[in-house]
Amino acid sequence: MKEYLRKQCLKIRFRDVNEKDILERVEQLVLKFSKIAFYQHIGSELSMESLINKFFLSKKIYLPYSSNIIHFRQFIGWNHMIEDDYHILSPNTNDEQLQNIEVIVIPCVACNTSGYRLGYGKGCYDKTLKNYQGIKIGVIDEKCLLDEHFEEKHDIKLDYIVTEKRIIEVK
Repeated sequence: MKEYLRKQCLKIRFRDVNEKDILERVEQLVLKFSKIAFYQHIGSELSMESLINKFFLSKKIYLPYSSNIIHFRQFIGWNHMIEDDYHILSPNTNDEQLQNIEVIVIPCVACNTSGYRLGYGKGCYDKTLKNYQGIKIGVIDEKCLLDEHFEEKHDIKLDYIVTEKRIIEVK
């Protein structure tokens, strides 16, 4: 079921979507925090670059370095980046303690209305964030917000889901 849903959503996500609406909603949620983790987009994921650039001088920004699990590293500028194990540009700095990061913005292929996300299927965010106590924000296209219950025991639950139409606080 997950693989089918993943394939369907990858075909349609962020087509004909006003990305600015999503970015404004993400900004509204993270504005009050001083230690924020974003992600480096790949493929059809929504780029967080404008928010990274906006907050980079006034807040501590972290980006993932992915291997089997995700490590977060402080972003100190675009000219201090290296490729991680998945060939995604990541900060060339030391790993940060996860509990020091207040909020993490997470890319999603899809989410369900219960707050569980579908990623690419490797479980990297689930493994990394299983004991994380901070705020988890998922970013998706409204068309990929599903009613299906695909969650499994190891899946993490988001605190917020942001789409181009709304912010959903997950209970």
